[in-house]
Amino acid sequence: MPDIRWSLLAAVITLIAYYLHKDEMQSNGSFFDKGIIRAYLLFTLWLAFQLTWSLNFDQELELLILYVKYFVLLYLIFRLIESEHSLKLFMWSHVLGCFIMGWDAYSSYHGGRFEGFVSPNINEANSGGLQLATGVFTLGALFLVSSFKKKAILAGLSVFIINAIVTTLSRSAFLATGFGGLTFIYMTPRRYKRLVLLLSIPAMIGFIYLTNPTYWLRIHTIEIAGEDVKGVDTGYGRVVLLEAQWRMFKDYPFGCGHRCTATLSTLYLDDKYLTGSGSTRSRASHSTIMTMLVEHGIPGIIIYIYMLFWLYGHIRNQRLVNATSNTIVAMAFVATVASLSSIFLGDIFVDYLKLESRVWFIGLLLSIIQLWKRSYVNQPKQQLPEESF
Repeated sequence: MPDIRWSLLAAVITLIAYYLHKDEMQSNGSFFDKGIIRAYLLFTLWLAFQLTWSLNFDQELELLILYVKYFVLLYLIFRLIESEHSLKLFMWSHVLGCFIMGWDAYSSYHGGRFEGFVSPNINEANSGGLQLATGVFTLGALFLVSSFKKKAILAGLSVFIINAIVTTLSRSAFLATGFGGLTFIYMTPRRYKRLVLLLSIPAMIGFIYLTNPTYWLRIHTIEIAGEDVKGVDTGYGRVVLLEAQWRMFKDYPFGCGHRCTATLSTLYLDDKYLTGSGSTRSRASHSTIMTMLVEHGIPGIIIYIYMLFWLYGHIRNQRLVNATSNTIVAMAFVATVASLSSIFLGDIFVDYLKLESRVWFIGLLLSIIQLWKRSYVNQPKQQLPEESF
């Protein structure tokens, strides 16, 4: 095999396989007529344009290449999830992947914050915790429409996934999981609403059982976030960083390129707010929103806001169709909305610009919309089987 990254090789082989077998699959319609896809392409082109003045050419080029790869991934997800069966396979794959992360934490955790997830771009506590949160929502959706045997398996997997979230000691993951959980309950179809509310009680009890005083001591600092308390990590340094980033934006309204916050931080922040040692001391962005504003300028933040509004509008319209359904498509929609909600909330507190699961769930949402159009708009009375895998 060629000496290239295994994930890219897998994507290329999958893409070739799709074109060889696409006549055997159902069509999800046009890919490029979606507003969010055009926005994604526009941002990718903007990254390429920024290469001409980026303060970190190599970092900017790396991000550009990553987003081109993510575009291929987004296309593959949209094309390959064209039936309930493929949708369910995708969801199970995600849950099992999160279980592997949970097993990593269970077998390797020795106290403190667990940072040892062996996965690309989620190998630190905050991104790992958020990734696991999306696994919880996907698992919950599968649980509701699965047989008793599969429910038992999913319940066992959930213990390892939730325990791994606790080991991260991540405040942003805690908030994102809570917000995503409330979204999950709100979006759940009527048939499952009472059951979800009922199951939330033992789920909360189980979560509390898996926590420890160290975890709650860390989470408690959310209450005093932004205050300068000596010896306590309250996030005060992030407040100072936000102020510095606003000054950076005013100096570079069209952005200064990927990771330029860290490059400029020595000029805009006192040394006590920097991390690292010696000449490598710096402070990177701690918010996706500020990353888009500072590092990618006015065009970057406009594209980000447009994507938010596009997702909100399509989710709102889809919810009207979803409210009375009881299929795996309906619950996949709930899990997708809960996951996207948690990711975009996490954007406030952590730089998740490279988070791959954002691409997964945007692609999943596009596929679900197409499944609805094909199965429920054209044949509104059709009810597909809940258990087909």
